[in-house]
Amino acid sequence: MSYPYNSVYGAYANNQYRPMYYGQPTYAPQPFIQQPMQQPVAPAELPITAVRFLTADQIKGYIVLPNSKEMLIDKESGLAYIRSANQMGESETKTYKFEELSEKPEPEKKVEYVKAESFDEYVKKLEAKITDLEKKVKIKDILGDKE
Repeated sequence: MSYPYNSVYGAYANNQYRPMYYGQPTYAPQPFIQQPMQQPVAPAELPITAVRFLTADQIKGYIVLPNSKEMLIDKESGLAYIRSANQMGESETKTYKFEELSEKPEPEKKVEYVKAESFDEYVKKLEAKITDLEKKVKIKDILGDKE
């Protein structure tokens, strides 16, 4: 005769059978439900903590503290660099160029349309030139008399 269990403690070790104590009903084991993983939260944008006016050589060697962002402005060229460092101290530099904006808006170009009278004059001049060319070059001689 074979038994449904193979351990020293019997079927109770594998939770196959559960005894009832004082009239409590037995429940089937609940299946494991895996909870979805939370997405990592993106860190908030760091504010610029300082603005410094330096030369190009000083900017190349400038070290920013971890978890901070500083604006470095080149005195000579007028370029602005924003250098930021993450928690590990790895820095990233972005370059910006400042340009002066003119306060006067550019005037809008006027679009001029052809008026009917000037167009008619142009057509008459074109027709006159065509008739002059026909007189100079006899088209009937070139094409032959096909009519």
